[in-house]
Amino acid sequence: MKFLNGYIALILLFLFSVIIGASIWEIFYAEFTDGFMPFITVFSAAVWVFLIFYLFKNFKTLDSKVLLKWGVGFGFLFFFNVLVEQIALPFLDLDDTPKNDIYFQIWWICVLFWFLFGWVILKKTSSK
Repeated sequence: MKFLNGYIALILLFLFSVIIGASIWEIFYAEFTDGFMPFITVFSAAVWVFLIFYLFKNFKTLDSKVLLKWGVGFGFLFFFNVLVEQIALPFLDLDDTPKNDIYFQIWWICVLFWFLFGWVILKKTSSK
């Protein structure tokens, strides 16, 4: 598979993990579940297993230092969000109000940016 390399497989693994989690949550906790939800869960799990085997087979092509920095970036984003939600928003009386929506929109844009472009940025800076 020429289109699938280690980096794309890692991103797809994350995406299918989210799909599996969301579909399992919907099956167990929703009042009404569409008939195709179990099929989505099974298909996502099958793709997830395939990607795990693919990554184990081709793990030597991944740069572990870049992978570690990419993961630490997600950890930093999560830690920053926890600090803001637990300290800054209650201090400013913005907790559980519509006024904090702009913060969450900006934060999710940062997470999406890091997810899509963080790997490329780290790869380019580490190759110099």
